[in-house]
Amino acid sequence: MTGPVPGSIPHRPRPPLETAEVAAVWDGHWPQASCPYALPEAWDMVVATILADGTSAHRARHLAAVLAEHLAGPRAYVDLQPRVLERFLVVVVDRRATVRALIEAGRAIHLRHGGRVPSQREDLVRLPGLGPRRGELVWADHFQAPIITLTPAGAQAAARFGWAENHVAAARAALEERFPPAERRRRSHQLAHCAAAWCRRQARCQRCPLAAACPSATVADSQM
Repeated sequence: MTGPVPGSIPHRPRPPLETAEVAAVWDGHWPQASCPYALPEAWDMVVATILADGTSAHRARHLAAVLAEHLAGPRAYVDLQPRVLERFLVVVVDRRATVRALIEAGRAIHLRHGGRVPSQREDLVRLPGLGPRRGELVWADHFQAPIITLTPAGAQAAARFGWAENHVAAARAALEERFPPAERRRRSHQLAHCAAAWCRRQARCQRCPLAAACPSATVADSQM
């Protein structure tokens, strides 16, 4: 067994990032971070959220606004023929699956919830096309639930910060412990921006202002 080289400085892993330091960087870069496809009407946000699975957030928001001009609310989707909806969604990946999800969501809201998008998490996550992650996003951003909404990329970033294991449930618990309820919606979107800008699968630590203190920065840099 070999010991340390005489005179060398032993490597000590960095501690987890300080919450205040991360918050300051996020506030400097994305002070008004919000859901990119949030719309004033709950149903329109549901539509945009479903569309975002097959196109960019900006385009999903635009398409949802266009659909709102032609199809007013969930009731308009109950007897809608798929080919009518497909005409609007030529740029959406897996268009048929998206059309089916939109029609089924409209029918579910009309038949089960009296035509109004439900405000409870348990009902939202059961809607076709949403599921837990997107249902909670609607719950948080439209109904202002004080929760952390998280993608796998966001969980990976939180793990790299040293805050939690690389697992959505663990990362959410760690983030909700670090940030008060009033901040959680904004912090969720700031984390998403951070994961997209710097903390990707192939991390861009050389561009990240948190790299000097991040416990994972040197590991990521060595792999570039």
